[in-house]
Amino acid sequence: MLKKGLAAAVGGSAALWLLGRETKNITKGAIETEHGIFVPLYEEHYGGINEKRIPQDTNIFFMEGGGFLNEGPEVLTTDVMQRKRLIPNEILIKLANQGSEVMLGDVLRPKAMTDYTIFGAESFVGVVLFRIAIGEKLDSRYPKLSRKQFLAALAGAVWLASPFATLEIAFFTSVLTENTTIRRIAARIGGLVSNLHPENTTRFFRDLIMAEKMLEAAREYKERTGTKPKIAYDVGIGHGGVEDFLQAGQNITRALILAYPTPILKDAVKNNGGIEEFCTINLYKLPPNLTPDDLEKRVAHETTMRNIGDVKLAESLKDRLKI
Repeated sequence: MLKKGLAAAVGGSAALWLLGRETKNITKGAIETEHGIFVPLYEEHYGGINEKRIPQDTNIFFMEGGGFLNEGPEVLTTDVMQRKRLIPNEILIKLANQGSEVMLGDVLRPKAMTDYTIFGAESFVGVVLFRIAIGEKLDSRYPKLSRKQFLAALAGAVWLASPFATLEIAFFTSVLTENTTIRRIAARIGGLVSNLHPENTTRFFRDLIMAEKMLEAAREYKERTGTKPKIAYDVGIGHGGVEDFLQAGQNITRALILAYPTPILKDAVKNNGGIEEFCTINLYKLPPNLTPDDLEKRVAHETTMRNIGDVKLAESLKDRLKI
């Protein structure tokens, strides 16, 4: 069952590039789809966002960060993770004053897979295969490989060790430069690699969920207002795969989510409060004319909150999991 589900996910992700050709870039770094315009930011988590990179005409600002689906407006000004704000004060003030909604829809990864164990094992085996592939060049005691064996060992090494390599690229890129072009290139490399590793639920699975929820929020906004929303989204460089899933569309994102093995899906749903909570999108409308002095009090008391339920995904999960 595990092999079948992951094979389906790999096959589906391979189709993303063909489907992505149906969309087009409309501004630098932005992606236009049937229902919305998406602007990736690729900043540092929790406090590293540059407010100047958020377009003035942003309708919805999406922030990566799982575990906040059942929270009220106070979560926007609560210290999280190393005592840094989920969204910095200056960003909240800008979003409030330009009338943008804040969207939270990320989920905690499933517990069924220990990603770090898998990550470590893949990296270790990848290094071993690489050593085997080039062993005869370095040490005569290694057996001589045929061309087919050499290529197979080298391809396996590259596939297994690629997540570690892209993690290092993402880390050093985020530390050494703020150049958006370089960050975008690093993110695209990471996205390509992530799409080849559906077993990594921290990246591939969450990329699917974040893209699915942004697509659903865009669909709801367009249906309600008649215009496409501009959604600026902040995710780490390691989540470049979100771009591909946004371009692929909801038929693909939902199919790939449902392709995961039942134990992983059940764990993901349970870990995020059940199917309804798992499929919920929270949108916060901040009070206007915020100032640093009254930000926390006014956000907590005057922010309005609305929920969007991803009905089709919820129904599909209920049918898939028989719950």
